[in-house]
Amino acid sequence: MHAGKLARTGDGWGVQLLDYCGDNDRDQSAKDTVGEFARTSLVEVVYCTETEQNISLARNKALEFAKGDLIAWIDDDEFPNKDWLLILFKTLQKFGSDGVLGP
Repeated sequence: MHAGKLARTGDGWGVQLLDYCGDNDRDQSAKDTVGEFARTSLVEVVYCTETEQNISLARNKALEFAKGDLIAWIDDDEFPNKDWLLILFKTLQKFGSDGVLGP
């Protein structure tokens, strides 16, 4: 599971990417891949692990590390279009809602 966090910065919006091993893998099988991505990423990458296999616990673990005002979840088997976060953000702003869902 990946969690992207949109946070207001001094000069606009920034994204914090939290990458969490999608199936609560206590062996941390994604750690090397995430570490390799983090070394070249332009956004902050935080890797955390929830050893008990449970999607709710996994998301709560990611929330423990999250910073900012908004959070977006996507599973590791999904492939968003390039405007995915922007569309979610604009929808949130347009309707003044507390949350939005969708591809």
